[in-house]
Amino acid sequence: MEGKPLAAGNVAGNAREHERINVNWRARIVAGPSQYLDAKVINASIGGVCFVGDHPYRQGTELHVALAIPAPEDRTKLHYVQVRGKVAYQVMNNHMFKIGLQFTAVDETTVNLIKKWVWS
Repeated sequence: MEGKPLAAGNVAGNAREHERINVNWRARIVAGPSQYLDAKVINASIGGVCFVGDHPYRQGTELHVALAIPAPEDRTKLHYVQVRGKVAYQVMNNHMFKIGLQFTAVDETTVNLIKKWVWS
C-alpha cells in the first residue's frame, strides 16, 4: 500500500535512522554511458531507498540511480532526479533482488521532495 509510514530507529532489529514510506516509483541504475538497468523503488526515506530488480549488487557498491518521483500533490507529474548511494544490504526474493541503498549524494531539492512524501 503506497503512503503507509514505516517505523524508524532500532526497533526489532531495524537499524534505520529515518522514517520510511511505502512507494511504487520507477528507477534506473546507471551502469554506463548508455547502459542502465530498470528497477522499482518499494520504500523511501530521506536517507535512502529500497528497490527491487533482477541484478545483484554487493554490499558497499556505489550506485548512480535515476528516480522518477511523482509529485505528491499531483501524481500524474513526475520529477526526474539522480542520486548516488551505497548498497547497505541485498536479499534475494522470488528470483529478484531487494536492495537497500543508503544515499551518499542527493541534492536538497530531492530531499525536500522525499520529505513531502514521507511526512504527508
